[in-house]
Amino acid sequence: MTVATTLQAPAARASASAAAAKKKRKKIKTKTKTATVAAGRATPLKLKIPKSVARTSAGKTLTATLRITAKDAAGYVKRTKVTRKVKLAKIAQTPLLA
Repeated sequence: MTVATTLQAPAARASASAAAAKKKRKKIKTKTKTATVAAGRATPLKLKIPKSVARTSAGKTLTATLRITAKDAAGYVKRTKVTRKVKLAKIAQTPLLA
C-alpha cells in the first residue's frame, strides 16, 4: 500500500476581505509512505510534516487529502482518494533566559 498526502490550510473566513476570500489555499505535499497491510486490516501511518508548516500552522485544523494505492499478490491495483481533517499540535513556547 502506498499513501501520498497533501495538506491544505482552512479557507479564509467569510468576514475577511474579498481579496483574502479569493486567495487560493496553499497545498503542502508530504513524502509518500509505503506499508505492507493484510487484507481487510487497518494500519496507522505516521506522516512527517515539515517543521516550517508545523510552526506556522500549530494548533490549526488542516485538510488532508490521501491518495491510497493498493496492490494485491496477483498484481491488481486499486486507487482511492480520501479527505480527512487533521488538527496539528500546539508548539510549547520555551521561556527566554534572562
